Amino acid sequence: MNTQTSLTDMIADSLELRDGIWYGEKGLYWSNLSREDNQSYIRELPQLGAKATLRKYFPQHEEVIFSPKRMGGVATLDLRPEDRILDAGCMWGALTVPLAYTGAQVVGIDQTEESLKFLAQRKAEEGLENLTLINADLKKIALRAGSFDKIVLNGVLEWIPEVENVEVNQFTTRRPGLWESLRRLRQRPPGHQSPREEQVRFLKKIAGALKDDGVLYLAIENRYDIYYFLGQKEPHCGIRFFSFLPHGLQNLVSLLLRGREFRNWTYSEGGLRSLLRDAGFTNVDVLYGFPGYHFPELVLQKEGMRFFRSAAMAQSPSRIKKAVKKIVSHTVFGIFKARALAPAFIVHARKI
Repeated sequence: MNTQTSLTDMIADSLELRDGIWYGEKGLYWSNLSREDNQSYIRELPQLGAKATLRKYFPQHEEVIFSPKRMGGVATLDLRPEDRILDAGCMWGALTVPLAYTGAQVVGIDQTEESLKFLAQRKAEEGLENLTLINADLKKIALRAGSFDKIVLNGVLEWIPEVENVEVNQFTTRRPGLWESLRRLRQRPPGHQSPREEQVRFLKKIAGALKDDGVLYLAIENRYDIYYFLGQKEPHCGIRFFSFLPHGLQNLVSLLLRGREFRNWTYSEGGLRSLLRDAGFTNVDVLYGFPGYHFPELVLQKEGMRFFRSAAMAQSPSRIKKAVKKIVSHTVFGIFKARALAPAFIVHARKI
């Protein structure tokens, strides 16, 4: 798909094409890298190529972008060459590129231009003419009704309510100091909708963009992941024993320790089903991802929990932590089948 005509079948906004990327209204910045780090490697992309540039500057991210394990969840979809697929929040293309290799028409939208420049380089190197890239605000871009067979939200929904630019490492570790925290505590909360209301509004737009028989693929952390109770840091704020707190207390702790309101809401299975139902999805299948949705070793249905193997959870450089994870996961998931405490949910949601 490489013409303006076919793109306007799916996107109602006026877009401008520059260097292989369509540009719409700007959104907030979101990246694992700072703007400075992004700029440092983008300059060398045309000379070195995508993978070589990444290895030179940020080898720690190679597996995140190129590992075939990233597709473990999306592989549960019935992917067809005739599909139109939207990867919303596609970032560096860990799922976008493999989706394009199915032969489907794939649209990748991301708010961060630097991430898309990397993905545009991959597209050019791999000759993926069926891949279209758009730099635009996910919440504001106008998607035409009934345009897509599949829409992918992989680790995106929890970030939709965010009101700040996000450089992940700084965002989840910053310590604003006592006076800054107290100043923010005295301020009135920002005049935004609640995180849940913003998520419902966004999901309604996604539902509208799906064909009547289309499928939303949604991957997200479980708010009650067993390992949060054992001290694992909540990934959106980097604070231990946090995820399962009431939202009011989460805000207080986040303001004190991170100097910001906590808006990156995740849910229990029941909460997630309710959220999707309120957005117009009446047919929801929930799968359970182990050890998470980023690199799923196992993706199980409720009836398939008997096939759980603790080896899927034993991913740690520490022998002691690996042994503890195997024991805990075997007990919680292997013996008791406690899917309510699974690390992540992988959802297929339909309107009918």
